[in-house]
Amino acid sequence: MVRCVFRHARAPGTGDPPAFRIDDCSTQRNLDAAGQQQSQQLGETFRQRQIPVARVLSSQWCRSLDTARLMDLAPVEPFPVLNSFFGDRTTEPQQTRALQQFILFSLD
Repeated sequence: MVRCVFRHARAPGTGDPPAFRIDDCSTQRNLDAAGQQQSQQLGETFRQRQIPVARVLSSQWCRSLDTARLMDLAPVEPFPVLNSFFGDRTTEPQQTRALQQFILFSLD
């Protein structure tokens, strides 16, 4: 089974605005037109190469969800373990452990 991990397509800038909210895309740094096109092209590459996709997991950030949705490979599942912890490093150990466990126990 193939596993692919990547962040998101082009979303100009760095980080998010100071008062961003995870549940409000208008407050976040989002994909631009080039990022949307990159996402669609990436999905097309998967299809052309006949790479099977069983699941698509994404952080809850809009740019990541949009990348996954625009790839159009499978229904997108928000997966909070993939969320950035740069704004709150206290969650880093717990998230890292949870992701390690997920990877370990989801291997076939």
